[in-house]
Amino acid sequence: MTRTERKKEETRQKIMATAVHLFQQYGFDETTMEQIAAQADIAKGTLYNYFPVKEAVLSVYIEQSFEDQRAERLLKLRQMPDTRARLTLILSALMERVQVQKDIFEKYLAYRIQLVVSLRPDPDQAVKNDFDLLAAEIIQL
Repeated sequence: MTRTERKKEETRQKIMATAVHLFQQYGFDETTMEQIAAQADIAKGTLYNYFPVKEAVLSVYIEQSFEDQRAERLLKLRQMPDTRARLTLILSALMERVQVQKDIFEKYLAYRIQLVVSLRPDPDQAVKNDFDLLAAEIIQL
């Protein structure tokens, strides 16, 4: 990874951390892109270069958090005795996360559905949906 790529990734991570903090502190709907930019100490234009809307920040954050737990989940899946136990494990883990942050997941799902319905290319397509990867692992096992 080049220095420029590292700097871009650092800025992206800083934006996400700042936004999530603001979402938790003030609520998703009450947080503005202007607040995120100001708190992250970046220009509003820079923020929009990384994320066109605050839902995109949320989307990348959630998908990254799933990605961060992938190895652990795959290990647990491989230890399950059968497909039913594997599906129960994954769906239970998903429901636990949704219950903890219902409002956040509601915004996330609405944004993801909006992307599909609009037929616009997914800006986060490089981040493969973790649920898809876990489902593929279950099928393979």
